[in-house]
Amino acid sequence: MGKRVIRGTGEVRLGDFRPGARIGDYVVDHEMPATGTAIIYAGHHVAIEERHVVIRIAPTSAPVEDIAFQLDELDHPGTPRIFDRGMLPDRRRWVAVEYISGSTVADVIAHRTMSPLECLALLRDVCDVLSPAHSRGIVHGNIRPENIVVPDDRRTTICLVGWEGARLDTSLELAPLVRDGDYIAPEQLRGVVDDARTDIYALGVIAHRALHGVLPHERSQKGTSLIETLIDQMLNGRAELRPTTPRLRAAVAYLCAANQIEKKQSWIVPTVAVDLEAIDELTEVCDELPTHE
Repeated sequence: MGKRVIRGTGEVRLGDFRPGARIGDYVVDHEMPATGTAIIYAGHHVAIEERHVVIRIAPTSAPVEDIAFQLDELDHPGTPRIFDRGMLPDRRRWVAVEYISGSTVADVIAHRTMSPLECLALLRDVCDVLSPAHSRGIVHGNIRPENIVVPDDRRTTICLVGWEGARLDTSLELAPLVRDGDYIAPEQLRGVVDDARTDIYALGVIAHRALHGVLPHERSQKGTSLIETLIDQMLNGRAELRPTTPRLRAAVAYLCAANQIEKKQSWIVPTVAVDLEAIDELTEVCDELPTHE
């Protein structure tokens, strides 16, 4: 399913900067898909060419709470670093965020499903990144397979990118985001203000697709394994019945410990970046998790 705007207001001026134009100390390489009311460019530092960035330009009408300008406060290896920020002559704000290169969940699930143990490790690592953000009241708001990256520099097991539309859960305004329809929570379709539980729902959709190869609405059969039960809870149509981030993190940590999945183990086999076609031959088959009696 393609991306679509499900809500949003504010000015968007596309094509402001062509390749080679300067924004602060950064050179624009090309325009990227927008996230709601923001314009996004790929670029690099004018003097440090290996410093590749994502440049986000927010409209003048953007709220002061624009969390993309506060990512550096998280200080987590699983989130991109903020390199620079500034204001254009027309008073629109911009921020240059580290570009993370590597393999993504989207790369993997396009070719194969994940084993239950891989899926558990994936949930563990994403929860480890989301937890400090959610504890500060920051909602990612754009959890999708292509935004979960195993960085090439292997500084951590995963990096969560796509924070350009992040927001505070105390906001009373609807988030003006471009969303992938497959990962939109039911309450978002009803026009309810986002909070951390919408991130949990989107992560549940990703886990279901990674485990079964299809989206939740494409599979009528209910699973009975512990991880399937946990995913079903994440996909509850009533947001208040989904596990909170601390509860989800604790449950996943317990299951990882019970199955001896060490933190140093990535959810992805390293060869995926080299040969996606041969991945099934290189991946061992993991046993199913224990089921409920």
